[in-house]
Amino acid sequence: TPVFIVSATQVMSDVPMLALWVWAVYLWVSGERLRSMRRLLWASLLVAVCALTKYFGMALIPLLLVYSGMRHKCFRRHMLALLLPVALLAAYQLLTWRLYGRGLLLDAADYTTMRTSIAWISAVVGGLLFAGGCLLPIVLLTPFLFGRRMLLIGAFGLPVLSALLLSAIGASGIRWPFDGFGLISSLLALAFLAAGLVWIVLLVAELRVGADASAVLLVLWMAGTFVFSVFVNWSLNGRTLLPMVPACGLLFARRLRPGSLKAGRGWLLAAFGGAAALALAPAWADYRLANSSRLMVTRIHSACRDRTGELWFQAHWGFQYYMEQAGAKPLDLLRSSLKPGDRVVIPRNNTNVRPMDESWLGVVQVLTDTPTSWLTTMNPGTGASFYSDIWGPLPYALGRGDPEQYAILPIMREVNLKDTARALNQAEGP
Repeated sequence: TPVFIVSATQVMSDVPMLALWVWAVYLWVSGERLRSMRRLLWASLLVAVCALTKYFGMALIPLLLVYSGMRHKCFRRHMLALLLPVALLAAYQLLTWRLYGRGLLLDAADYTTMRTSIAWISAVVGGLLFAGGCLLPIVLLTPFLFGRRMLLIGAFGLPVLSALLLSAIGASGIRWPFDGFGLISSLLALAFLAAGLVWIVLLVAELRVGADASAVLLVLWMAGTFVFSVFVNWSLNGRTLLPMVPACGLLFARRLRPGSLKAGRGWLLAAFGGAAALALAPAWADYRLANSSRLMVTRIHSACRDRTGELWFQAHWGFQYYMEQAGAKPLDLLRSSLKPGDRVVIPRNNTNVRPMDESWLGVVQVLTDTPTSWLTTMNPGTGASFYSDIWGPLPYALGRGDPEQYAILPIMREVNLKDTARALNQAEGP
């Protein structure tokens, strides 16, 4: 799937967290079936490590508790093993509070309240768009999951329902971010939304067959990840939807129709080949975007080779890594002091950037680059926003998009940003 391949080519903690998650689930489920307390304790330890790798791992505690409750219909003593991750996380909260004066677990929980004001219908449709794009190859595998009648209904019904949902949101007065993204992005949104509805059909079909403990585990696994990504996390992005991938694969395996693989072996090979292409293409575009930052840092230093002062920059991500590696300094908007001859570099397509007072600046130089000409993962011009839906409504999008722009701002007079920040705070009042 695109979300797995893109996430697996990063240095973030999402894939290690997912590995710990999968092994914790496996050890807990097998420990239940084999009545092995040793496996249950190992699973509990992995739950704690998973949660400390990325806080979403804490969701395993209620998930596994519900699974065991469904199996036994009552509380059993071995479920107390899940107190181990609770105790370790409580110790972590206490330790970070003593070290930093604030507990990092509750601090992260406070940070996630930023999305509470979003309209729920817009949030759900946005989540389905991201889930559909991140899990898009599942559409190619539906012939092995459903009969001909269901496939015909889905082929006509899901695109129509997707179009109605998008139209309803646009007509309801809710601000919808597709304005200005063009026909290609709108058609891609229809495809992603239809694909997002497919996995909901999968969940419903799984529960209709029989709501046993395993079915409930998989449904809550996927639905819980979706709800967290859409309503709890500070922004909707592909990385938070990553835990859905193994559950989706397990649902696919459980829903395979008898004899479908033998009857459609050629289609199966074509489907997996198409799935690989759909997964690798966004990863390639993301690699090109990341490499663009590295190459642009070289161009920036070449353009500033005659500088007499310091080279500063704003923004984060890979651009920050390569700029610091090259000797540039991150600009602290509350403390840094700028002198004539200094230069500040600000990328357009990045985060944590602030405009600067034009009275401080000389002639601005702008460098541009176009990483890809047909596919983007983070570009405001196409609505692609794999890492945060603040950029747009799609995890990736077709089209060239806006070029990557890097402004080099020459400082013409001495500026103490600490004094500027203090004056601005006094002007704004309490």
